Amino acid sequence: MKKLWILLAAAALIACGPSDEVDPRSTIHADGQHRNEIAKAVNGSRLWQTYFDNASSGSKPLVEFRLTVERKTFRSTGGDYDPGKIAIDFKARSTRNNRLLYKNDMEVRLKDFILGSIDKDTSREEIQEIAFRATEKKVYPYLNRWVNIAAIHAMGNEGPGGSRFETTLSEMLAEKWTSDDLRAAAEEALQKIQGKG
Repeated sequence: MKKLWILLAAAALIACGPSDEVDPRSTIHADGQHRNEIAKAVNGSRLWQTYFDNASSGSKPLVEFRLTVERKTFRSTGGDYDPGKIAIDFKARSTRNNRLLYKNDMEVRLKDFILGSIDKDTSREEIQEIAFRATEKKVYPYLNRWVNIAAIHAMGNEGPGGSRFETTLSEMLAEKWTSDDLRAAAEEALQKIQGKG
C-alpha cells in the first residue's frame, strides 16, 4: 500500500509539471501567460537550477529575462478573422555583470483557419484573439530551448571559476538526445571554463 501511495504522489508531481511562480533568483519581464511560460521553463530547467545552486547571488537575482510579443494584422480578406503574425523578441541578461546571455527573435504567421469548435455567437474580435493565442503557444517549445541556452552561456561566462559546471556540461555532450544548438553552446561554455576560448 505504501508503494502505491508513493507512485500516486510521483504521478501527481509529474502531471503538475514545473511551477509558474517566478524563482526569486530571476526577474521576468513579460506579459501574462508568456511570463508564466518563462517561469515554468526556468523552474523546470536542470541547467538553471544547477547554476542558481552554485552561484552566489546574495539577495539579488542572477538573471533577467525579457520577452516582447507584438501582434500584427494585415488587410482583411474576409473570413472569420484577419490574417496576421506575431513578432517575438527574447533576451536573457546576467544581472551580475549586465552581459547579454542570449537573444533571439522570430516571426510566426497566423494559420489560415482554426480547427476546433467555436461557438456561433463568438465575435470576430474573440476569434482573432483565439488565433493569436494559438499562434503564440507554438513558440513556447522554442522559448524553453532559449531559456536553457541562456543557462549554458551563464555557466560559460564564469570562465575558470565555472569549473563546478563542467560535469553538467559534459553530461549534456554525452547525451545523444542533446540538440545541436544546446550541444554547440555547451562546447563553447566548456572551452571558456577550461580557458581555451
